[in-house]
Amino acid sequence: RIRGDGSCFFRGFIYILMENLVRDKSEGKEIEFNRVKELFDKSLGYLVEVGYTAITIEIFCEFAVEFMKESKFPKNQEALDKFFADPVESMYLVWFCRLLCAGYIKHNWAERFQFFVTGNYATAEDYCAKEVEPTNMECGQLQIIALCEYFQVRICVEYLGASEQSEETNSILLGPEEKPVSIYLLYRPGHYDVIYPKDKVSN
Repeated sequence: RIRGDGSCFFRGFIYILMENLVRDKSEGKEIEFNRVKELFDKSLGYLVEVGYTAITIEIFCEFAVEFMKESKFPKNQEALDKFFADPVESMYLVWFCRLLCAGYIKHNWAERFQFFVTGNYATAEDYCAKEVEPTNMECGQLQIIALCEYFQVRICVEYLGASEQSEETNSILLGPEEKPVSIYLLYRPGHYDVIYPKDKVSN
């Protein structure tokens, strides 16, 4: 179960993304790992391009780059779970995800996002400062789209009804349509949890 602290979407997203990479590497598949690693390696420059000051964000970017090194990356599921069980270390990756989400929105504000934003936000900086960067701010659909597009992954979110007795869900697919779904999350009002399709559970 994902910790419910306002960052549950980002935590669930990065956990499953890393879990998929751990599995791929254990099967000798390196292509996706190398692709994501390159995004991590370029993250500091990418964020500086949209106005972030390097000295204020480099601790998160450097942590993420170090995490993806062969010598540090979790070798198996147990090691990955141990890392995410540490609320301090795992929070560095969660905040790193928030930065990347905000950075992607800022990079693509004019042509991609500004017309879908509700509220009185004149600039991408205003929007991200209020809706993305605060650590306790829940994630909305726009942020989900931004993160999926940045990482080029497709996600399925199962939305559960507001009633505690409700078991019916509505599925929403977000991210590049040409990609297969690789991340599944369950949303019940106020919280995201990781879920797995039955075929993966049975295997």
